[in-house]
Amino acid sequence: MIRSIYLAGPDVFLPDATARFASIKSRARALGLEAWSPFDSEAKQDGQSGLGLAREIYTANI
Repeated sequence: MIRSIYLAGPDVFLPDATARFASIKSRARALGLEAWSPFDSEAKQDGQSGLGLAREIYTANI
């Protein structure tokens, strides 16, 4: 069974966030882990913010 981890933190706000998450995900795979970043979400923002958006992201990622 592959264990999944969710990558969270301030890296999402960095200009090179996509590359950073790709690097972390690659290292996680080498350790037998499946890493998910905030960019992997299929949540549709559709003008949502706050709690509504948080619930949409949670539902899409769980």
